[in-house]
Amino acid sequence: MVTTTSYGTWANHGDGELTLEAGVATSLGEYANDYDLDALTTAYRDAINDALPDSISLAGSDFYGPAYDTDRDFTGEPADAIREAIASVDFWSLAAKYDKTA
Repeated sequence: MVTTTSYGTWANHGDGELTLEAGVATSLGEYANDYDLDALTTAYRDAINDALPDSISLAGSDFYGPAYDTDRDFTGEPADAIREAIASVDFWSLAAKYDKTA
């Protein structure tokens, strides 16, 4: 069993919004109603979790991972791994799949 700890929140590592859901809505701005927000948010969260190292996860608005370096499946700082994973997801390509006006 691996002991886990918080690696911070979406506000720390994401786009500065308090939650991923708020970040999605803010990114879409005045066009938010043109998208299936629930499905897009779920898909975005899933894509981020898929991009994260196996030992890190985004649950709710918090990132969790191994408390001890020896249990990590990544090198470097957790914050770097998290930011790289988020940056690797093309939000706008994903959003296009949930555009109700297309």
